[in-house]
Amino acid sequence: MFRRTVPYEVVAEDIIRRLMTPLKGFSPDMVQAVSQAFRDGRTPERAGQALLAGLQGWLEKFQAEIQSLKQTIFELRNSIDGKQTEIRSLKSQIEKLEKELEGIEHQKEFLERTISQQNKILAGQHEQLVRLLSSTQSD
Repeated sequence: MFRRTVPYEVVAEDIIRRLMTPLKGFSPDMVQAVSQAFRDGRTPERAGQALLAGLQGWLEKFQAEIQSLKQTIFELRNSIDGKQTEIRSLKSQIEKLEKELEGIEHQKEFLERTISQQNKILAGQHEQLVRLLSSTQSD
């Protein structure tokens, strides 16, 4: 069998293409930059530098997203703390209002009993007046 010689550039380009294929879905811009750097300079070193720059850019972007998410989490925790304080305050107000309502209901029941008793007394006095008036008229 005869071995055929393949130029270094062809092998390097094939290796880079195969290494970059799985990264296409992850970062297509980075893969394009690496491929372009290799085609322009035909050296793996330049392609490696483009890959490193792409990975550094991705890392910086990822770190910025992490910071943004940390800030969002911090703000949400503060919001939760504030809402929990508000909930405790509202629960306290509800308890006070429930006690006040209970007092008002007791007072209402007391007043209804008092009115009922007063009506009975008034009805009794009315009957006495009617009897007295009818007895004085018959005299």
